[in-house]
Amino acid sequence: MKSFIQKSCMLLLMACMCASVKAFEVDGIYYNVLSAEEKTCEVATNPQQYSGAVNVPSELTHNDTTYSVTKVAVGAFNNCDNLTAVTLPNSVTEIGASAFAFSKSLSEVVIPASVSKIGITAFTDCTSLLGIDVDEANPYFTTVDGVLFNNDATELVAFPCGKTGEYTIPSTVTKIDMYALGFAPFTKVTIPASVTEIGAYAFFQCENLTSVYSLSAQPATCGALAFGATVPGTLYVPKGAVNAYKNADVWKDFANIEEIVNTGVDGVATNGLAVNVVAGGVKVQGATGVEVFSVDGKLAYSNAHFTNGTINLAAGMWVVKSGAKTAKVIVK
Repeated sequence: MKSFIQKSCMLLLMACMCASVKAFEVDGIYYNVLSAEEKTCEVATNPQQYSGAVNVPSELTHNDTTYSVTKVAVGAFNNCDNLTAVTLPNSVTEIGASAFAFSKSLSEVVIPASVSKIGITAFTDCTSLLGIDVDEANPYFTTVDGVLFNNDATELVAFPCGKTGEYTIPSTVTKIDMYALGFAPFTKVTIPASVTEIGAYAFFQCENLTSVYSLSAQPATCGALAFGATVPGTLYVPKGAVNAYKNADVWKDFANIEEIVNTGVDGVATNGLAVNVVAGGVKVQGATGVEVFSVDGKLAYSNAHFTNGTINLAAGMWVVKSGAKTAKVIVK
C-alpha cells in the first residue's frame, strides 16, 4: 500500500516536473508561468529540494515582468527532507495535490485566507506536522485541534501526521475525504454517527491503528480500500449493528467486529473512577474534580471539587475525566 501511494505521488511529481521544464528561479524559489496574459505564476518543484523555512512572496519580477503567485503546484514541496516551514501569501488560491507530501521535517504551514482549493494528499506523511493552521479569515477551510476541515467542519480534509494518540472525529462531520487520514499515527479513532461517507484510501497506511469505533448503527458508505489493503485492528460498533457491518462493503473486511461494551447500562470503571449511566446523566464515584467533554472535545461540565454524585447530561457519548483518569460512556 505504501509503495502504491508513493508511486502515485511520484507520478504526480513527475507530471509537475514535466510542467516545470520552463520554470524559472527567483531568490531560491522556482516558478511556472500560469498565464502570461494575466501575469500569474505558481510555485514549482526545486530540482535540489527546498530546505529550511521558505517564505513565498505574493509578487515577483522576472524578465521585466511582475507576476502574482496564485498557486502551489502539484508536488511543489514534495519529499523535501530538510524543509521545516512554508509561509504562503494571501495571493495563493490553490494548493496542488501532494504539495507537501512526505516532507518529514515540515512542522509549520499556515493556509492563508485566500486559499479555496487544496488537492488530495497535500500533507501526507509529514511526520513533524502537529497541526495544520488556517487563517481565521479563510471562508473555505477551518482547523479544529490542528485537523483541517471545510469551513463548517462537515468534511474532514486532512489530518496532520505528527499528531499521535487517540482521535475522535467531531460530530459535525458527515464526510471524510479521500486520503484524509492517510499515514496518521493514532492508535484509536472514533467515527461519529453523523458520518455517512468515507472516501477511498481515507485511512490508508495507518499502521498503529488498533481500534476503530463507529458509532452509527448504519455503516457509512466507503470508497475503495478506505482502511487500506490490510484492514487494521478491531472494529467496535453499536449494539445490534454487528451483522450490518459484516455485510457492508469495506467494513466487512475487518477480521474482528465487536459490539461497543460501554453502552451506558452497566457503566465503566477505570483506575478507581466509576461512572454509571442513570436517568438524565451519569453517576460518578471516586473522582477528584471532574470535567465532562463531548466527543468533539467541547467542555460540557467542570467542577474542581467534585468527588461523588450525579451529573445531568443529554443523550449522547461523553468523556468523563478526573485527573489522569478517563471514562467514555453513552447516555441514552
